[in-house]
Amino acid sequence: MGWRDVRRRETKSARVMDWEPIPDDVLVPKRARRDGPKRPFPPDVTVVRQRDGMSLADRWGLPRTRGKRRRRAVVDDVSDDSDGDATSDDDEDTETPPNVAVVLAAHLSLGWKLDSSDRLTPPRRPGSSAGHTPELVEMRRAYGIDPGNKDDNDDEPGRKDRPSDAALSALMAALSCARLCGAVLKRVDYCAVALEEASKQAARFRRDIDKMRRTGVIPPWSGRPSPEDEMLANVKAKLADAGRELGEDVHRASPFGSSRDDPDPTLAAAIAAMGGGKKAGPSQPSSLAPVAAVRVAVALDDAMYALAYHGRSCGWAGSSRSSWRPNPALYLNAVTASHAPGATVGSIAAAVRDVGDEWLDAIRRSRMEEGTYLLTAKNLPSPEDVLAAGEKAARSARTKTKDGTPPPPPCPELVQLWRDSCRVWPCRLFAFAAPTRRALTTLAKFSKRWVEIGAGLGYWAHMMERVEGIDVVALDKTPSPVAGTDAVNEYHGRAMSFCTVHKGGPESLRENENRGLFLCYPPPGDDMALDALRALRGDTPLAVVGEWDGNTGTAEFARELRKKWYLVEYARLGQWGDTAHDLTIWMRRDDPRDDVDAGNNSNGFLEAPFASCFTCGTSDATRELRRCVYCREVCFCSKRCAGDATSTALHASAHILRDMRLPAGRPDYSNDADYRPFRPCG
Repeated sequence: MGWRDVRRRETKSARVMDWEPIPDDVLVPKRARRDGPKRPFPPDVTVVRQRDGMSLADRWGLPRTRGKRRRRAVVDDVSDDSDGDATSDDDEDTETPPNVAVVLAAHLSLGWKLDSSDRLTPPRRPGSSAGHTPELVEMRRAYGIDPGNKDDNDDEPGRKDRPSDAALSALMAALSCARLCGAVLKRVDYCAVALEEASKQAARFRRDIDKMRRTGVIPPWSGRPSPEDEMLANVKAKLADAGRELGEDVHRASPFGSSRDDPDPTLAAAIAAMGGGKKAGPSQPSSLAPVAAVRVAVALDDAMYALAYHGRSCGWAGSSRSSWRPNPALYLNAVTASHAPGATVGSIAAAVRDVGDEWLDAIRRSRMEEGTYLLTAKNLPSPEDVLAAGEKAARSARTKTKDGTPPPPPCPELVQLWRDSCRVWPCRLFAFAAPTRRALTTLAKFSKRWVEIGAGLGYWAHMMERVEGIDVVALDKTPSPVAGTDAVNEYHGRAMSFCTVHKGGPESLRENENRGLFLCYPPPGDDMALDALRALRGDTPLAVVGEWDGNTGTAEFARELRKKWYLVEYARLGQWGDTAHDLTIWMRRDDPRDDVDAGNNSNGFLEAPFASCFTCGTSDATRELRRCVYCREVCFCSKRCAGDATSTALHASAHILRDMRLPAGRPDYSNDADYRPFRPCG
């Protein structure tokens, strides 16, 4: 509340006080002698220093602008702790701005500076550390910006064959600073300065690599582009994408492909115009628009993932399977924690520590949470935009794509951009679905010995062994590449595996008898899952992670399951914005324990539904269901069930979790743009 409002809340003894500015420009009441040492304010009132250069007369004349931040964000005011919760007609769209010193604490501890004119400047000597508290060390580790040991003191095998820690740290520092300034602080001037610094550090990285090649430290690379070239090309392209979102001037500058150490003069002028750079004078900071903030976040996250992928696959982060530089789970959780109202250095460091070793699920949860800050909290997208995307998809999309899978859930372009950013790289670096404790416990309950076909990087196998002590044999037709070979995995590329993944497929099941079969997202339109199912022998369980009538195996695979197997256990998994997957455990119908006809449930086995009505529980095995196209998670058997008030509310919540809201009355059960028949068996 404003200081005028404080007057209305003063105690009886305080009403006699007059207000005056004292020499240090702090606004306090003049204390009458009879007040003695009593506190002149209610206990929850805080006196905040008046901003330099603002006279008291200017202070009285400030307007309250609709839709802007609270007045204390424009001019510091006398306010109390309830300000953040108070709302009025003029303040319904306001928010408390993040604390710059907290958000950028890790970078300020490494030499980045905020001067008295509110300008951000990068360090003259990147990597110089000024803060060593445990919290700051935790934050720097999360962003991958702690310089670590110097090259000449590092005796780790192979250390001489990779770029210097200082070069990688300086590049990551500028990149993460730009990410925080753009998506969290939403400061165009700060973000532009950080992008310019990132461009300079990318050029420095290039010079380091060239020098190491000339001196023979790194062998010359012939043929296809080297990993360093691929990484730098990706990083520079994403820096350019982020730069274009900052405005027309930065777009025209286009300096990010430069290999020079000096900033592009046109970019320097653009930064100065936006209040950044060393030659700029004080100016009102420009706030990044919500849509632009999402696009900047997407571009810079892609650049971060490129560094993480190449750093891990090339061994720059270390030779251990647990080595990352940066670790995407720690990085993204630190960024997300910075959005929280009242965030502190301690709370951000705590969020990093809480990640533990469940990296993929930590990434998924952080992406859902930051999506709320960047999209839902900003009313993006509008319900009308969501509806338009659904109707457009209904007009243009066929029932199935060429590989037999349904089209992706319809959503506006901005949401699709965010969803792809959230999921594509994590799937490439980890797995298509995130294992949870409940899922791992369920697997351990049915067997302590599994074989996984199509294991990719072996992330599920690694978590099964690490968390539950399960013995897993991981197989893939193209395992993680071995040094000196050109073979790469079709989807995961040269990413390092999390455990030993052997070459093999359905034919390898003969060598792994008495093991349960585990499949995680078997490729759609491919007979691998069906072949593995038919090759499985004995009284062993089958576990499948994936989507039915989605991107999992084939319709024939689903028909075979329904005909010859029982569903004995089901475990929900955390969803990405465009998934509806789960973990299901199956046993053969000819299992010795199954002495009844198909469909009989007397021995505790469930019938084989792939989905059920969200309201009444009717199985798709007995009645055709219609599934919502927007979430692909909720099915109904009738219009009456779709109109149930409780189900409707829960269904709307499922859409909000996916960063979408639909207009009142939608989705409509009778409208093919909203619901389509659910047919997992074709």
